[in-house]
Amino acid sequence: MSSIINNIHSTSRSEMTTNAFYGFHKAVLLDFIGAKDYFIINNGTVFNRYKFFRNKSGKVTKNYLPLVYLDRAFPYPWVKLETTNGYQWFPINQLLGWAFQPQIDKNKKYFLSSHPGLYPQRLDCYKWEMNLPEIKVPSRFKIFMDNLYKG
Repeated sequence: MSSIINNIHSTSRSEMTTNAFYGFHKAVLLDFIGAKDYFIINNGTVFNRYKFFRNKSGKVTKNYLPLVYLDRAFPYPWVKLETTNGYQWFPINQLLGWAFQPQIDKNKKYFLSSHPGLYPQRLDCYKWEMNLPEIKVPSRFKIFMDNLYKG
């Protein structure tokens, strides 16, 4: 995982704007984390780029990847993606930040919201942080981020 740090903190992204999702949305290919078959739209929904379909109105309303909540301390939804390193779970909050507001400063590694349980996500509710707030329960999010930034 640590091999993707440089990609995460670059500003090079494959981005487009589309109206396929009822209203205009931005979409970013997740190739920068080794998941070239997936893209995320700016509300936190992730799709396999080869397995999404438009309805009769020409809009995409389903076939997004399922999300699960894996952490009590930081209740952000997670998604399981096939990457060049195999299947891995990723928190949606981080995918949103890495995709739509890439941070060059490697010290600002946490893309956190004051309302983490809300879904769909809104980018204006997030900001980059250098540290996590104090927690009193085990956190899969903290473990994920610690492992990612070890290298």
